[in-house]
Amino acid sequence: MTNIFIAIIAYLLDRKFGEYTFIKHPLVVITELITFFEQKFYKNTLKHGLFLVMFVLLIVSLFAISLYLYLNLFTPLIINIIISAFIASMFLSHKNLKGGVIAPIFYLLIFGLPGIIIYKTISTIDARIGANTPKYNKFGKIASALNSGVNFIPFRFTDFVTKILEKQK
Repeated sequence: MTNIFIAIIAYLLDRKFGEYTFIKHPLVVITELITFFEQKFYKNTLKHGLFLVMFVLLIVSLFAISLYLYLNLFTPLIINIIISAFIASMFLSHKNLKGGVIAPIFYLLIFGLPGIIIYKTISTIDARIGANTPKYNKFGKIASALNSGVNFIPFRFTDFVTKILEKQK
């Protein structure tokens, strides 16, 4: 039930304010982490791409889960909801992207704050090194496949709802 409140507040915060200029965006930090790993260990192989995905997801997941546990164990519920919604709003980017909020909200609702952070990390890894260029055709395959996998259920849900709404017209 808490995740519903967090999702609603996060969505409203993102709609109202968009990106916050007073803080470095978390996806910028994640992109810097991806770039660091790529600069140190890049080789256009599946193995190196897998290592990048594992490395980045491990670091981000440990941080996200630790933050989630800290908020749940050491902050009052209302403060937890406000802080979680503020953080989650930065991972929605509805105002700046003009869409693409269904999957992040899906993962926020199902898995809480770690869900949206990890989902957007996977999406960012794919956006950064996905297998759409010759430079990353092997290196980015794992990232692309993982991104396709995590988007499968939200995409099917959105498609299903869209078809229902079209039939009602």
